Amino acid sequence: MKGLARAYVWWPGLDKDVEEKARECQYCLQEQPSPALSKLVPWPVPEPNFTIERTMECIARFGLVDTVVSDNGTQFTAGKFQSFLMANGIRHCPTAPGHPATNGAAENFVKTFKASLKKTLLEKRSKNPYEVWVWEYRKTPHCSSKISPAAAMLGRELITNFDRLIPCKSQVSDSAALRKNLQRAQAKQRVYHKGIRSNSFQRGDNVLVRDYTDPNHAGRKQ
Repeated sequence: MKGLARAYVWWPGLDKDVEEKARECQYCLQEQPSPALSKLVPWPVPEPNFTIERTMECIARFGLVDTVVSDNGTQFTAGKFQSFLMANGIRHCPTAPGHPATNGAAENFVKTFKASLKKTLLEKRSKNPYEVWVWEYRKTPHCSSKISPAAAMLGRELITNFDRLIPCKSQVSDSAALRKNLQRAQAKQRVYHKGIRSNSFQRGDNVLVRDYTDPNHAGRKQ
């Protein structure tokens, strides 16, 4: 919220005012994280080729991608999906098994999406809360890149009512600035990261790795 506000207006104490406004939000208070687990709701069983169809929807909108990053779910490791990627010259980069932080960006987005969508539903601002939230999310500058997801993806900003305040503002994103901001954020993450190991391996070295072939009995093997 603060990033979006600073992109258009400023006054002394803006950050504090935005924080206070957020704390007054009844729906935000209702949706604070809770340690209690909710009841298990199984996902419906998808139809065959569901993953490929959803991937084709993205390709139809934005064109082919160079790399797909995913976890090691069977829908991504299946032969049909792998053949689909190979036929389109797409590199598949699976994350490290048992280490969700490898794909932290996706994990964080899912967490943000679920919490924000609940608030939007409670506010009842629109008959299509998903579309309202996605519009706002894609317009808001990211905390690491300092550029909105829309500008990073499309090379331009989405037009909102805020842009009516500054009709002459440039809507073209700077890819060089995006890269610089991300590299700066990544450098800061390395400083505060709790990891202390710095490993280096050579071809032929004997190592122990975790074996996730059986998720219920994960162990180590050489």
